[in-house]
Amino acid sequence: IGLGIPAEPLFRSSIPLVVRDLFGAEQISGSTLVYLVEGAIEGAPAATAEGNKKPQVHFADPTPKTVSLSKIACHIKESDEYIDDFPFLASAVNGRLLYHLGLVEQNTLVTSLLGTSGIQSDTTSWDGSSTATDIAELILKAAMDVQESSGFPADAIVMNPAIWYALRVAKNGDDDYYGGGFFGAQNIPNLWGIPVCVTPAVTDEQIIVGAFKTCGSVVSKGGVSVEATNTDQDDFVKNLMTIRAEERLALAVRRPAGFKKLVKAS
Repeated sequence: IGLGIPAEPLFRSSIPLVVRDLFGAEQISGSTLVYLVEGAIEGAPAATAEGNKKPQVHFADPTPKTVSLSKIACHIKESDEYIDDFPFLASAVNGRLLYHLGLVEQNTLVTSLLGTSGIQSDTTSWDGSSTATDIAELILKAAMDVQESSGFPADAIVMNPAIWYALRVAKNGDDDYYGGGFFGAQNIPNLWGIPVCVTPAVTDEQIIVGAFKTCGSVVSKGGVSVEATNTDQDDFVKNLMTIRAEERLALAVRRPAGFKKLVKAS
């Protein structure tokens, strides 16, 4: 049975910034998507006298790419005595079931993005001797590279909690925190004015800088489906309900140059 719980909005509001929210969003009715990977920008705007031919700006010949939507799913079990308690049921679905679904979703999107052909990469500039300042400056350089190569400014940075911790506690020569003291915490982490998504979906040897919203999108089919049954295995005789959540989605990276991954040198 469908539970009729507005699961997706409730779940999204519980986490201010997750990987999926960084990308654009699209819906399709089928199970596969053919999209165009756009090439480098050719041409540029220029001052043009009245009546003269205007310069052309376009992306190089696009390459079609086909992706199949992946089904991400999980389930939990609850006592059927609680099923009639809608507030409890909603909190169980949104607090546990969809949270874990979201964790797998994040890992899937990050893995897909890092495996995309054509994204920029730097595997030599960051090593064990790099300071927090070195890493911060490297991220700024990556943001500039993203804008230069794609034509769009970087709008997010994705990094592991360990890296964010190292940056956040870094101090200057006067022993002051670069990011301000612990009583001046930021509502949304940011670096160089760019929002930071802190997640273990990336390792502590990876950082992703990108124009997420304009250069990639999460394509889904029908949103999150939440259903429940008491006929799974011996649920009926044990007064249990199995609650399942699932979603079909894929990542479409139309401008790979809009992303740059920084990899710590081994």
